Amino acid sequence: MTPPAFEAVIFDVGGVLVESPFESGLRWKEQHDIPDEVMMVMFREYAAVPEPGTEPPMWHRVEVGEVSLDEFMDSMRAEFSRVLPPGHPAHDLRAADFNVFENAGAHWQIVHEVRRLREAGVATAILTNNVREWADWRRVIPLGWFDVVVDSCRVGLRKPDPEIWRLTLGELGVAPERAVFLDDHPLNVEAARALGMTGLDVGSDLESVVTELRRLVPVRG
Repeated sequence: MTPPAFEAVIFDVGGVLVESPFESGLRWKEQHDIPDEVMMVMFREYAAVPEPGTEPPMWHRVEVGEVSLDEFMDSMRAEFSRVLPPGHPAHDLRAADFNVFENAGAHWQIVHEVRRLREAGVATAILTNNVREWADWRRVIPLGWFDVVVDSCRVGLRKPDPEIWRLTLGELGVAPERAVFLDDHPLNVEAARALGMTGLDVGSDLESVVTELRRLVPVRG
């Protein structure tokens, strides 16, 4: 068998291997009757890009393990007072109430591609921005199918910092141009491409993602 041109495929978690945290967040919103105003307050920091030398948003600090989810929720409750009337139940939200991966399901179309790649000798890895308290995703997918797992809250780095890709590639022992990276956030895909990797944007059409991945890494199995 002719070896594939790529030696490794690196997968994001939320929105790629498992349900998007934004989709899970909408379900969480309905379950807890969370107003739109509160959702905007909680998620507005996710995609923020701080200027060099400035303090990163608190959510970024949660994802690199510097701040606990409890501390984040304490801060959010202070923000809620600006958008919610007194007595609204969202004022009482705690970290234990906020877990977007609690009931998230796997994207098995993508997960089964991991097995296909591994069986063909292609290295596989997870590279995720995640929260220490949101470890439920680790029980949803077979972690044994991955050679390397890099979690932002455990390594103190987060995407799109290029150092977290360098760390992942270093653990794999693979050069950037020999790796494919899948993520549902365009900023992260762009950052991976800037390092010389081949990046795939993952949207709601997972079948098209599988088709493109198989085109890029055409192995049997």
